[in-house]
Amino acid sequence: MQFAQENDLYLVKLNDGEDLLESLKQLASSSEAKCFAILCGVGMLREVKLGYFVGDGKYDITEFKEPMELISL
Repeated sequence: MQFAQENDLYLVKLNDGEDLLESLKQLASSSEAKCFAILCGVGMLREVKLGYFVGDGKYDITEFKEPMELISL
């Protein structure tokens, strides 16, 4: 992961094969900031799990193995 910081803003670039969620957690834990908000994100993801809440504490999760384009995060 590569990132640049200016004041309270970060610009992040993940390298091929890096885990999106784990990389963002790593950045958050290494920062002194108390909260984060993602303004936008684009790129390509592999082995994606998408889910939505269906009620009673359950989620409907679908897994996609093929590469997918991320056009908004």
